[in-house]
Amino acid sequence: MYHCPVNRTPLNKLTSIEGTVYPTIDGVPVLVSDPQRFLARHVHGMAGLPTESIDHLPIDAPDLISPFVHPRKYGAHGPFGTWLDQLGNSPTEVCTQWGHRYAPPGPVLDVGCGVGVATHQIARQGRQVWAFDRSPQSVLYAKDMLYGDLTSTPWPTWRGGMTLKSTNLETIPPDQVQFCVADAAMPPFAPHSFAWVHLGNIIDITDLGMAPIITAISELVGEDGIMTLSSPYDLDIATTPLSADPQAVLVDILDELGFDIVAESDHHPWVIRQYDRGFRVLLCHCMVLSRSTSR
Repeated sequence: MYHCPVNRTPLNKLTSIEGTVYPTIDGVPVLVSDPQRFLARHVHGMAGLPTESIDHLPIDAPDLISPFVHPRKYGAHGPFGTWLDQLGNSPTEVCTQWGHRYAPPGPVLDVGCGVGVATHQIARQGRQVWAFDRSPQSVLYAKDMLYGDLTSTPWPTWRGGMTLKSTNLETIPPDQVQFCVADAAMPPFAPHSFAWVHLGNIIDITDLGMAPIITAISELVGEDGIMTLSSPYDLDIATTPLSADPQAVLVDILDELGFDIVAESDHHPWVIRQYDRGFRVLLCHCMVLSRSTSR
């Protein structure tokens, strides 16, 4: 993955949340179990922590800008560029449009927010949003992008090449979006806290499997709330000819948790621009779900 070379010195401050003291990085609370060890493993520069081999949790995009714009604006040439021009809505756009249509009033949670694409689209609807990711770097970049503190960033031009590019994002008021570092398997929120919970392509990248993540997150959906979810079912696991269809597995999990499918749609392109001659395209399945009223 491409990491933008921004010089950032984490601040070892403390914040108290519901009686528990958590460290913060640049004002972002780290709401994980054993946060001091987490920081020692994943973040440089935290004073007073034991020295461990730093394991950077990956940022979900090769650059910070392309996830926010339609692929037709990438400037690709030839038949592939023509094809990009004709692409329909991304999975993020589909899910956020559904949320705007189906979610009752109330706060929204963006699980695995990455660099903040869905968070940005949801906040532009006027919603109050909580957003978290397990990668501190992703959360800090998302915060800086959406708050307007990061106005330009490296843009890969060819393999190994880059230029600086303006972000040009519509900024979001800091009191409208709250960021934190957290683990989707152990979300730090009370049950039934959100009118709308969004999981955008998060179940594919966990090493725990789909069930623990969806089970933990489903508890956060309010009684009349909804959950939006997208996935290319690009699970990084060994398969055999007898492996179960991941879409069927997901539907079974949701049914056991008491969710009904309100709407679903398939083959929405998730385009990952790696540089001007390198792209990865995954076709995603999108769903909007509500708790069943007949059980």
